[in-house]
Amino acid sequence: MAIAHLTEILKSHKTWLTNDAQVLAIVPNVQHWYRIINLFKGEWENSEFTRYWLSLSSLKSSFTTAGLQIYEIQTCSEKGKEFQKFIQLTEPLVNA
Repeated sequence: MAIAHLTEILKSHKTWLTNDAQVLAIVPNVQHWYRIINLFKGEWENSEFTRYWLSLSSLKSSFTTAGLQIYEIQTCSEKGKEFQKFIQLTEPLVNA
């Protein structure tokens, strides 16, 4: 699904919502740190879902363009020792 299709789907479904309604969207996080590690290892999750993944900015853009306000974004993963190691190792890349 291209980003334009998501925006159109959100726009069409918006007509069903009342002014105080909320939308719950559960979206795979293509930018998750563990997926980035797998890319460094040369591994990629080549599945049907990978065609539909969106970055956080493109997801926000789709909702905004559809006229929906984002109230809250939550993550559901724990950030333990492996995450801290990932941050330390990638910090020079991010700051370059």
